[in-house]
Amino acid sequence: MFRTSLFAVGTSVKYVRETLAGATVDAWAGDVGVAIAVFDLMAFGASVQNLGGDLGGGASLTRRTRAGLTMNYVDPQGAYRLLTTLEGQWPAGGAAAFLIVGVEGGVVTRGTGIVGRVGYAGHSVSTDASPFSYGAGLELGRLHIDYAYHTAVGRSGTHRLGLRWTP
Repeated sequence: MFRTSLFAVGTSVKYVRETLAGATVDAWAGDVGVAIAVFDLMAFGASVQNLGGDLGGGASLTRRTRAGLTMNYVDPQGAYRLLTTLEGQWPAGGAAAFLIVGVEGGVVTRGTGIVGRVGYAGHSVSTDASPFSYGAGLELGRLHIDYAYHTAVGRSGTHRLGLRWTP
């Protein structure tokens, strides 16, 4: 990532290996994004995911374009956290665009604290995913531990755990 003034530009690279019907395929893909910050309170961003990502045989990772806004309602340098996120997503291949809305709130003092999250995603009718997800984050200075839970109709939910280190 590169930051200057109110602008940030970033990229990432990923490797994917998938086994379908006994055949293993793999691909490399990249993401690119840009963000414009308006003080500490608001940011606009856009990204394109899965540039490249050819799995072979005409299959590829789905390219997705995203644009969004994050708004803090309290000073993020203070102890309390309250923010919302609104994001539009446009999957490639003719799939319908949809909106995602999220809310995060919590308390963080001296770099240590906890935040809770809830999100709603509008999906096309081709998916069985629940529109709601829930999660929490534990802030431990530069270490951030994130948890999310998402359900699907007729099957058990998906748990996700993430670790981030910020310099």
